[in-house]
Amino acid sequence: MFFNIHYLYLILFICSLLLSIILNFLLINFAKRLKRGKLKINQERWTNEHTPTLGGTAFFIIFLLAIIFLNFYSIYKGFQINSKGIIFVIFGASLSYLLGLFDDVFYLNPIIKFLIQVIISIIMIIGGISINVFDSLWINYLLTVLWIVGIMNATNLLDNMDGTAAISVIGIAGTILSICLLNNINTINVASLLIIIGILVGFLIYNWPKAKIYMGDSGSQFLGFIIAMWGIKYIWNLDSLLPNTTYHWIVPFILIAVIYCLPILDTSITFLKRISHHRSPLLGGKDHTTHHMVYLGFTNTQVLLLMIFISILNFLVSYYFINSINQLNSFFYLGIFTYLIIIFAFLLYASFTHIEKSYHNEKN
Repeated sequence: MFFNIHYLYLILFICSLLLSIILNFLLINFAKRLKRGKLKINQERWTNEHTPTLGGTAFFIIFLLAIIFLNFYSIYKGFQINSKGIIFVIFGASLSYLLGLFDDVFYLNPIIKFLIQVIISIIMIIGGISINVFDSLWINYLLTVLWIVGIMNATNLLDNMDGTAAISVIGIAGTILSICLLNNINTINVASLLIIIGILVGFLIYNWPKAKIYMGDSGSQFLGFIIAMWGIKYIWNLDSLLPNTTYHWIVPFILIAVIYCLPILDTSITFLKRISHHRSPLLGGKDHTTHHMVYLGFTNTQVLLLMIFISILNFLVSYYFINSINQLNSFFYLGIFTYLIIIFAFLLYASFTHIEKSYHNEKN
């Protein structure tokens, strides 16, 4: 059984990777022929070149086909599956993709986008997908809405330079996947992690600096929704990962802060900076933490390599934390806090040291 399911995972990864390479290649050439995509130069893009934003379409098509295949395969093999949960996740992923696609074409008002994200969150709650940390049902529901909306927007905001959003999501997916497999968790949700990694590795062939294609809002909204769902399933609701373990209620918050630190910190610092300078935090600009690392002297590629390094550290910290959860002491918690503070301080220093340069770049 162990061999068969992991052999299937390997096939799914390879197929997702190859399909991503092929579909993104076709979409790049399709955009060149029709000259479509978000071609208007705006403040959200790091480059001033006309690059198609169709990568999200490849993500959605491959993911949908893979999940449908896994569902029928599970039924054929007699595995127990949560059909209702799968249907709602597919529905939510579809709405997220369409929301992003509509924004790519028509540039949605941020308030309208926010309201639609809230509706998607409420639909997930109706489908029985919610965070269960507190005794109060309404607090859990409110936290669920804030989480889904927040991560969808954080992923969208992190898609501001070549490769940044893709690397961040691969890091999150890889961490959760590794932790699940090392704890003998084998489900469709776990397989979906590997599918997304395969899709994004194939996409990075064309999205690595200098990018030939972007994922667009259709891709970032879709990915944001998917990683929000993984966070609910395996991190917030930690019982699904550690069913026989007793832990303090603060533990899921710590794990979330570590595993999702890149999108959370980028969004938090960018919002803080914009508000402190009396600018709307909802409008795009070349003032993200990744941009400021370039202002410090990093190249785009070096920024991605730094993000990969942080993602590896996040995995090591999270894995040790989960597998030593009953033996941890205050010194380890202090160590995690210090680790996050160091990353936060570096990004904050970069962002506020070169803030004038970011505004100069936006005007040009």
